[in-house]
Amino acid sequence: QDPLKFVLAAGIGTLLLVSLVVLRIYLGWSYVGDRLLSAVVPYEETGWYDGQMWVKPAEVLARDRLLGSYKVKPVINLLKQTLVGTGALLVGAVALFAFAAPVEEFVHSFNGAPTAASSKPMMRREDLLKLPAEVRQDDDLAAAAAEAANGRPVYCRDRYYRALAGGQYCTSDDLLN
Repeated sequence: QDPLKFVLAAGIGTLLLVSLVVLRIYLGWSYVGDRLLSAVVPYEETGWYDGQMWVKPAEVLARDRLLGSYKVKPVINLLKQTLVGTGALLVGAVALFAFAAPVEEFVHSFNGAPTAASSKPMMRREDLLKLPAEVRQDDDLAAAAAEAANGRPVYCRDRYYRALAGGQYCTSDDLLN
């Protein structure tokens, strides 16, 4: 029913998977690069309890630093760029997914196709803004809030705000949802 959301969800899933794979590859290359560029390398002979530090000889250190600088660093930089690119695409796709419904309604309004919002029965504005009589009579604060609303709906019409307020002033006639 929602092709735009379907495509965006598929893209988000794919980008997330690609980002995780690239992140794993980046972490592996980064570990290798760090060990190649450092002069002292920790190692373990048989387990975690007998770790030692190995100081590289000068010729091994020079060879490792050349390998790290000319072979590993370019790969790490490329992986960083890939991570930034996939991250930006992922953030963009999630933002588009969050606003996909208004975009589809906008497109459908130009095509003349009925949307979910246009298929609902139209209610009069007075019906939406009317406070229950018992609230106006019993609660001066609610009546003052209704007058101050000046054309805006009261909280009984919205499930979120009704739940936030506790709904103690709403009757079953007010609940449209």
